[in-house]
Amino acid sequence: MRLGFIASLTATLVFAAAPALARGNAMIELMGHKWGKGRPTQALRARFPVGSPEGALADALHGSDFHFDRPRGDERMARNYWGGGMACTDIYTVRWRVDAQGRIADVTGDVEGSC
Repeated sequence: MRLGFIASLTATLVFAAAPALARGNAMIELMGHKWGKGRPTQALRARFPVGSPEGALADALHGSDFHFDRPRGDERMARNYWGGGMACTDIYTVRWRVDAQGRIADVTGDVEGSC
């Protein structure tokens, strides 16, 4: 009985603390903690609309410990694997395209989970 209570309490604390642990990571806070594409994409497009300088997005991603993949033509991608040391990991992915002047042509975001 006591072991079940401790396991339940531990699980509750782990999942309740997840958003609090990400405080201070601007891009993770911007994209949110719900898995999916809708909210992250809307938030990214509001903060980095088409025509914004790519450097502003790249600086924000670097500042939030995102790891960049090698660019493929005009396509870019960066990810942050955030788990706060817990068993499950949230994968924050940002994809964007740039025009010839280095401005954002499109940006999308996705939050996935892995346990």
